[in-house]
Amino acid sequence: MSAYYPHKPIASIESLAKTLDVTEAELLEVAQNSDSLFFVAKCVKKENGKVRVTYDARPALKNIHDRIKIALFRVVKYPFYLQGGISGRDYISNTKIHAGKKFLITEDVSNFFPSIQDSVVKKMWLYFFHFSPEVADVLTKLTTHNGFVPQGAKTSGYIANLILWDKEPVLVEYLRKKGMSYSRLVDDITISCDYKPSKKLLASMISDVYGMLLSKDVKPNRGKHKIMTQGEKQRIHNLNVDKGRPSLPKSKRADIRAAVFQCEEMAKYGRKTEEYNKLFNSTVGRVATMKRLHPTQATILRNRLDMIKPKK
Repeated sequence: MSAYYPHKPIASIESLAKTLDVTEAELLEVAQNSDSLFFVAKCVKKENGKVRVTYDARPALKNIHDRIKIALFRVVKYPFYLQGGISGRDYISNTKIHAGKKFLITEDVSNFFPSIQDSVVKKMWLYFFHFSPEVADVLTKLTTHNGFVPQGAKTSGYIANLILWDKEPVLVEYLRKKGMSYSRLVDDITISCDYKPSKKLLASMISDVYGMLLSKDVKPNRGKHKIMTQGEKQRIHNLNVDKGRPSLPKSKRADIRAAVFQCEEMAKYGRKTEEYNKLFNSTVGRVATMKRLHPTQATILRNRLDMIKPKK
């Protein structure tokens, strides 16, 4: 139930450079200057008034991030309870784990990425990957910015998956023995079961989750702590999960149908404009998501869209 790196640990900068297919000189130079190679890509104001800052990397660093992602992170074997940023897993597959359960708990991590400090990242390289201290030091410099994990960088989602590598499997196994399912989609934790836990067990379980997070100096967002029981509306990632399988809320399905109708109406006046192209492509994406949850309804909508594809 634990993640693991299936290859021999990297013991030297020379070996790291070969693994990433770059020169040692390039690797060390980029690592030395990595802080200056990150830049702010976007600032979004959240509902609570705080600002979410996402970052990107300049080409020299971004190229190495790509190589780290492919050569190191993608070869890791990830347990099924990790659902974020892994091929074949996403918010929909995450909800399927918990759909139809009698009891649900959701937890959120506050300001997750900026809270992950470089010291925690270095320990991941040292003790999860078992790389040498010099290799861990270089990789930490390459994947952190001013001492924290920058949200938006190509390597950051993988780091988020792995920072709990030593604590999470223990918690998951404990919960499994109690008949509970656990999953994490980056900073969203969900626990479910087919019975109502006692107050003592519930308190112990929540305490264990919070203790696991605090062991890495990241804090739970207590304001987003939710408990949902059978008989009430249960939602995870804005999907209904109380009917045994995840589904889009009726209002969301109505919005998608309305978007298809809007495409049909706009198509009457021409299908060559940039505005129509943008609306059509956006609607196709929404219908594709709908198809994973409501295939019959989505197929009908997709057939309607196929009749009004943009013209060049």
